[in-house]
Amino acid sequence: MAEKKGWLYRWTMGRDDNPDFTLENLPGSRWAVFKDILFTRFGALVKINLLMLLFALPAIVWYYLTLQAQNAAGTFINYTGNFGFGYPLITDAVRIGQIYSLRNQLFYSLIMIPLLMIASIGLAGGFHSIKMLVWGEGIAVTNTFFKGIKSNIVPYLWSTLFIGLSLTLVQYNISAYGLLMTGFLGVMSLVASIIMLILLLFMILFIYTQAATYKIKLFGLIKNSFLFAIGLLFHNVFFVGITAIPVLILLFAGMQIGFIIILFYAIIGLSMTVLIWTLYSHYVFDKFLNDKIEGAIKDRGIYRKSKEEKERKRQEEIERRKKAANMRFVNPKKKKRSIDEGKDITPLATTFSRSDLKKLADERKELQAEIEENEEDIEENIIEENKEIDNDNQE
Repeated sequence: MAEKKGWLYRWTMGRDDNPDFTLENLPGSRWAVFKDILFTRFGALVKINLLMLLFALPAIVWYYLTLQAQNAAGTFINYTGNFGFGYPLITDAVRIGQIYSLRNQLFYSLIMIPLLMIASIGLAGGFHSIKMLVWGEGIAVTNTFFKGIKSNIVPYLWSTLFIGLSLTLVQYNISAYGLLMTGFLGVMSLVASIIMLILLLFMILFIYTQAATYKIKLFGLIKNSFLFAIGLLFHNVFFVGITAIPVLILLFAGMQIGFIIILFYAIIGLSMTVLIWTLYSHYVFDKFLNDKIEGAIKDRGIYRKSKEEKERKRQEEIERRKKAANMRFVNPKKKKRSIDEGKDITPLATTFSRSDLKKLADERKELQAEIEENEEDIEENIIEENKEIDNDNQE
């Protein structure tokens, strides 16, 4: 009796009873790739998620401390205009409090920038590892993760620096609007900073995935990402929106649902986001970029049948239908019998009577009924076989 493997072995080493590898077992679309990785490489996604989370931990802790500090400032500092009995009335206390809050917000945001850059180091390893999974390559998670960091760290650092500065500018304009900036100029400054942040967010999606996939110079990386961000605006909004749904739920949901979302990100949320971005970007690269890059492979990790193979499959289905139509049907629910077990006709004797003729006529009717019944069974079998063939073709 074979020794039963535990869940830890199956999680780390995989199942021993998986079917043998064949080309037809490869996913035939990017949606199939997503399902295949999610269900067959779930353990690898969890490990990659934990490694990325490790690098993002300083930024997460700082964000939590920032929220606590802002709540404390709003609770203990009096901005109502009077600091208590015995103190002079301060007429501009509200403005002073707003300026103090703005200065703190700017300080918190500037500290967050290098912490986001540290988190991007983990993203460099995560995007590289998940790219290998999308390509159908075998990986040793930790080794592949840090190899990705070593290869791609520079583009991730400088691109995250720009997105961090843009985020800081948006936060500053929101806090300063109505205090330091008013009127049309303040509105335009706020709108322009938000548009720039959205544009950079779309660009960074393609910067990350291009840096993990190709060896492209700085100018080409920025140019391609800008064109993809502008030219595929609606596609970008859709896919970024999909990955942002858990974050929106976290911001507006209650404590219990929020805890579930946090747990989701702690286990696999970051890896899922990177996987969706990688699959979408590879679709874009196949459509617009890979034909222009020498040595680039289109549809990598996807098994698409050639025209010759599709034609061969079609001919096999036609031959199968012909064979099924010509094959005699034997109903498995009925008792099988040989030819001698069927109805037969009693031969007439040399001398016969009217009753013998009547018996002969009855036997002929029974034999004809049996033949018609067999023909109906054959027709039903052919119809069922054709339905099964049609269903197989649709799948």
